[in-house]
Amino acid sequence: MKLITIVLPALALVNAGPLQKRADGETETWCSWGRPQSALVRNKIWIDGGAPTRYLTAAGGIPKPDTVPRQEVYYIELNRNFTIGNNPNFTQVIKSSPKPSRNMGPNVENGHLLSNDYEFLLYGGLMVDTDSQELPSDTWALARDLFEHKPVPLSEPDSWRAIQTMDGDVTRGIAAGAYVSVPSENLAFVLGGSRNKDWNEVRTLARPANRAGELSNQLISADLSTMGSEKFRNTTIDSADVAPRTAGEIVWVPMGKKGALVALGGSVMPYNDTASTGTKISTADNSDFEDEGAKFMSEVNVYDVDKAAWFTQPTSGDIPPATAEFCTAVASTTDGNTHNIYAYGGFSGVARAGYSGQSATGNGFAVPVYDTVYVLSLPGFVWTKAYEGETANARRGHRCHRVADNQLMVVGGVGAGGDCVPEFVRVFDMNTNKFASSYDPTVNAKYDPPSAIASASKPDKWADGDLEALMADRYPGTVKNYWPFPKLTETSRSDGSDSTSSTTTNTTSNGLPNYVPPLLGAILGLLVIITILCGVLFWLRRRKRNMRRLQSDSAASTVVKKRQTWSWLMGTYGDEKPDVGFLDDDHTHRGDFEGSTAVGGSTPAYERADPMQISEADASGQIYELPDNHGRSELPAPGGIMGMGRRESAKRVTIDDRPQEMGQVPQSPTSPTEPVRRELVDADVQPRRVPEGPEDIVSPMSPRA
Repeated sequence: MKLITIVLPALALVNAGPLQKRADGETETWCSWGRPQSALVRNKIWIDGGAPTRYLTAAGGIPKPDTVPRQEVYYIELNRNFTIGNNPNFTQVIKSSPKPSRNMGPNVENGHLLSNDYEFLLYGGLMVDTDSQELPSDTWALARDLFEHKPVPLSEPDSWRAIQTMDGDVTRGIAAGAYVSVPSENLAFVLGGSRNKDWNEVRTLARPANRAGELSNQLISADLSTMGSEKFRNTTIDSADVAPRTAGEIVWVPMGKKGALVALGGSVMPYNDTASTGTKISTADNSDFEDEGAKFMSEVNVYDVDKAAWFTQPTSGDIPPATAEFCTAVASTTDGNTHNIYAYGGFSGVARAGYSGQSATGNGFAVPVYDTVYVLSLPGFVWTKAYEGETANARRGHRCHRVADNQLMVVGGVGAGGDCVPEFVRVFDMNTNKFASSYDPTVNAKYDPPSAIASASKPDKWADGDLEALMADRYPGTVKNYWPFPKLTETSRSDGSDSTSSTTTNTTSNGLPNYVPPLLGAILGLLVIITILCGVLFWLRRRKRNMRRLQSDSAASTVVKKRQTWSWLMGTYGDEKPDVGFLDDDHTHRGDFEGSTAVGGSTPAYERADPMQISEADASGQIYELPDNHGRSELPAPGGIMGMGRRESAKRVTIDDRPQEMGQVPQSPTSPTEPVRRELVDADVQPRRVPEGPEDIVSPMSPRA
């Protein structure tokens, strides 16, 4: 019999590994660990209860069994690498954490650890048969909250929480059921198992009131969507659809709206029939049990979670023998067309010799224990024997979980006849169909099953058309995996304790390298800063441009104001620019004159370069001032100024504000066909002399003499 031996430091801490305080020089040996309950939550495998076999050896002494109960829950940190086998770093592989008092958190065997990505929950199992302590109620369960599950805040990290009353007509009186957790749906299921006839509490010994001597035909489901408000449901299954069993396995496969459950293996012999009574089972009965168990491999049951419908489908290929107390894991190809169920170890499901202290042949016949790996490929329902190991490594009552795309990890177990297992933790490579010699958390190869794994797109014959439709329906949800894990290492301190540090920047839970999130954050922050700076520069440039425009407009306004002053002096107001006309010697209107910028009878007069320079109006040297009433007047006709003779229509004259060079002839903006008739109606207007200077210019607003 091989043992795993660990030398304990004199003051080893409880949380440093699966160890207790021991005397100086005392060693502890872990031999086996039968049927613990376990759950994978992110980067840890949590292991609780079960039936561990340990030995204590004093310096130079003989090993003796360690029967002291320990209020501890254990876990494997998947961030750490280790070597497989009897290695001295065993305590670095499996750690421990205190549990609540025994009244709140008693140790159980063959229980069920249900979980999602935020918590795990202990349901059911066999409790120690004792009268020395008060055990929880029949509707009790125990939860441990690990991560915040919004919207419910995590009040206390890593806290234990008792569920005193489970709803849905559910009691905890079930042990050795097949169970599976579905984090993507926040659901968990327990199928079958052993119970007592009254659905009361079940215990490890054969006390009739607590004896798990009946098979359960129930499907227990737990909804973990809301932390602290878990909901349970108890559904009775027709035995004609799904035969009751114990110590079987159930897996979840991503197909259909909410996935599908596949139940396989197990035994029809209730747990307590021989485990604690020592009852000898006849060869004929064992043969019957084995035949019934074999049917659970040749015909598997499939459950549509969304439609709550059961199907039974025959299998083909290299079908395994009757198997119970084995472990399973599921791996799907990257295209999502093939789903392979891996089944490792177990035994035939009869005579439970190891648990009653009997030898492997204690009942007069051999009880086979397996070190084999079988693969059931869906949707073809084809079995393949992928691995045939050695008897020395054979085990039953162990647990296993997928820890990488191509790897599954095996924990614990019991050897043939209750022997120790040499490799307490094992890792199976599903791409090579071999067990590895070490575990590395950074290794994660794409799942690529070898050609030896048989597969088919469909079975020879579908048992039900609805099952065929279920197998063809893709799962719409997202299955989140947290591997590969960033590696952690421990270094020894001078005081003998360990310190933990991160040594790699591998990948995050979503598959990205660890440096990518902070790098993306830095890049995004830089982009935000650049955007803000560009916005500020654009605003400053626009502001400067607007200021230049305002200065230009101010200068233009000054020019306009000067022009308006001159217009005022010339008797022009705003847009109402009075017509200015000149008379020839014969008192007729003349449109163009020498030395003027006004050209043509319809061309407006323009401002001269020197506004103080006045051109002569005509040969007589006389200039006419417009009346101060600004009425619309006509120039007098030839032969008289003051309304004498015939009146002629004067052309409208406007002032163009555009700056002109001296002598430049602008184009007329008005049409020559738009005459404006004006009349001089003010009889007081008299011709005046030509002014000789600015002081002689009389404003049209000046009062009359």
